[in-house]
Amino acid sequence: MRTNPGAALTTGSSTWAQGLDVIVEGAAVRVTDRHTLQRLPDAYEDKYGSEWHFDVGDGVFVSGGNAAAVFRIEPAKVLAFAKQPHAQTRYRFTTR
Repeated sequence: MRTNPGAALTTGSSTWAQGLDVIVEGAAVRVTDRHTLQRLPDAYEDKYGSEWHFDVGDGVFVSGGNAAAVFRIEPAKVLAFAKQPHAQTRYRFTTR
């Protein structure tokens, strides 16, 4: 990611005729701010319970002796695909 920060994040539903699929393309940016990092495991645990507990270490998530870096995507383009009725749209982001 240091030499090529380009990334894509996809989410959606596995049904053919319902839901929305979304693709976010942009640059992966490392998150190291303790306050920002803490918001994520708090939200995971609120939603999924204590099985999704992570501690925040020095710029990383820590769980069971393992550390994981956290990244966010700075969006450049978002594609959205609607199902039933089928439709698609594209959003582009520019920096000013």
